[in-house]
Amino acid sequence: RSGTVPQTGMFLNELNSVPSDSGDEKTLCWQAVNSERNISQLFDAVIFTIPVPQFMGTDSAVGRPLGSYLSLLQENTDIFKKLEQVSYHSSFTLALFYDKLFKHMESLHESEVKYFVKNKMIKYVSVKPSANKTAEDCGTITIHSHRTWADKNTHLSKAEAGQLIYQEFKNLVSSKASSSNLPDPVHMICHKWRYSQTRRPYPGSPGAVTLLQNPLFIGAGDSYTISNVGGCLSSAEIVEQLLKQRF
Repeated sequence: RSGTVPQTGMFLNELNSVPSDSGDEKTLCWQAVNSERNISQLFDAVIFTIPVPQFMGTDSAVGRPLGSYLSLLQENTDIFKKLEQVSYHSSFTLALFYDKLFKHMESLHESEVKYFVKNKMIKYVSVKPSANKTAEDCGTITIHSHRTWADKNTHLSKAEAGQLIYQEFKNLVSSKASSSNLPDPVHMICHKWRYSQTRRPYPGSPGAVTLLQNPLFIGAGDSYTISNVGGCLSSAEIVEQLLKQRF
């Protein structure tokens, strides 16, 4: 409705508080910098949906924007301590792409999703058959790790975790079929979610929080609520109200 065209695909490398161009030295705004494209823009408000531990750098500085915003947050001791309490689960997912059918794949497809309650590494496996159902394209098996296993193995690279998960999957398959009947996938992709689902949200789960008033800095997303679609939609509605109160 505003006619604003959002820009995506630009990583936020740096976020600094600077005087606004309103002429009032006390009124501040945000200077957002993208180093790759050499772009610097000014904003009256910034909304962070980045997982709190990621931009706080409590686990590592990977993916955390640089800038003065973090030192400004530290000035409000109460909010900063609450931010430090937020924590996330991790998760690994391995996708196997096959060009040959095998018996265990067919049995998995009957239920589409199979849970492994007693397995400590693999939580469940899902099968997506080929839409064409041709011999050249038989489908994909996606293997999802238990978050407890992932939490203990965040030090693993995607390649390392992928090999461990694949070997465990082969062990599970061999319990129902000969391992010699298990074809190698034509391609494997492992994805690592360092911040997958909220383990402990911001105290009180408010949905969104005004972290700074001047310049306006709002924290939103599942760091402040529960990790599902309903939680994120609720967070967006609260952000809308916070912006309307200001503007």
